Amino acid sequence: MEISSSIVTDYYSLCILLLFTALLLPFLLLRKRNKTYQLPPGPSGWPIVGNLLQIANQTIQVYLQKLHQQYGPIYTVRLGSQPMIMVASHELAHEALIEKGSMFASRPPAQGLSKLFSSNQTSINSAAYGPLWRTLRRNLVSETLNPAALNSFRKGRERAVNLLIDALRTEASQNEGAVKVVDHLRRAVFNILVFMCFGIRLEEDAVAAVQNVARELILSGGRLPLDAIFPKLRVFYRKRWKRMQELRQRQLETFLPLVNERRTALAEGRAEDCRAYVDSLLSLTIDGGRKLNDGELVTLCSEFINAGTDTTSTTLQWALAYLVIHQEILRRNFGRGGEGEKGARGGCAENGLFGGGGEGNAATASAGKAGFDARRH
Repeated sequence: MEISSSIVTDYYSLCILLLFTALLLPFLLLRKRNKTYQLPPGPSGWPIVGNLLQIANQTIQVYLQKLHQQYGPIYTVRLGSQPMIMVASHELAHEALIEKGSMFASRPPAQGLSKLFSSNQTSINSAAYGPLWRTLRRNLVSETLNPAALNSFRKGRERAVNLLIDALRTEASQNEGAVKVVDHLRRAVFNILVFMCFGIRLEEDAVAAVQNVARELILSGGRLPLDAIFPKLRVFYRKRWKRMQELRQRQLETFLPLVNERRTALAEGRAEDCRAYVDSLLSLTIDGGRKLNDGELVTLCSEFINAGTDTTSTTLQWALAYLVIHQEILRRNFGRGGEGEKGARGGCAENGLFGGGGEGNAATASAGKAGFDARRH
């Protein structure tokens, strides 16, 4: 209902913008330049509003998918008066981001909600290509994603896998063996990422609170970014702007206590023995030596968790689907999956996940079997 209401509100706002367009059209025609650009194909649009009226009754993702089917792997769409070139091919993405990376490395200035949720572009995903972006990226790679740091998160991974196995067993026993795997995978990945980010073990209700805020933030990105396209017309989007400000406040209220808990634990020498992402952020200096403020810390922690959750859980879904088709791989990897069922009750240790036999293998095989049953159902 909320998304439908938002679409209706956006539609009426766009009608008002169309009226402005009609009034300004003579002026625009007088200023029209003869210069043309060699742009990829795409739908024609109105002056000022571009293709926004065509998007008004659907999500932008659905609209872009239709354009991809119609125009191919690269096409032009106009959100407002500025053309945007969309790439929907891994070959072209590799050419743009790898072969010609320096040409496409930077990002435009943030407007509206993008500026609000990125703490004025203080995140890896939003920062312009330059010293700040390099500092943030280097910190993530060298302090959190290096082998030694990843190994320090082992206890968090083992705990998440054990919770996953318990959840799969519980749902399977209550539903004649059928399990909706995606929700459990997403929760398991989320548990791991929260531990990697904050270095603390949260109870399920606390994890759910963080996950709800993160999910709402992701879903809000599916709506038209009209405030960013027409920042001077924010008066038409007061309700949405207020909702997003409230979401930002909930994000701060949810994430900041976790940051402060880790900060206090580090100061008192009782922190969990792992190299959490927030540890590096607390000591990081940017912009000539200043420390990150609380809003920037929350933005970077939120970026870390959101960037890893859906991509990782989707990869795991793909792997499970692949193993449904090629079950000989499962048998080759786990061998004794059927005969180890009782031993699996004891939990899962990471050193038993991949080869080597033992309870960890049996537990993983049991979890895999539950997943395959779910896919068949």
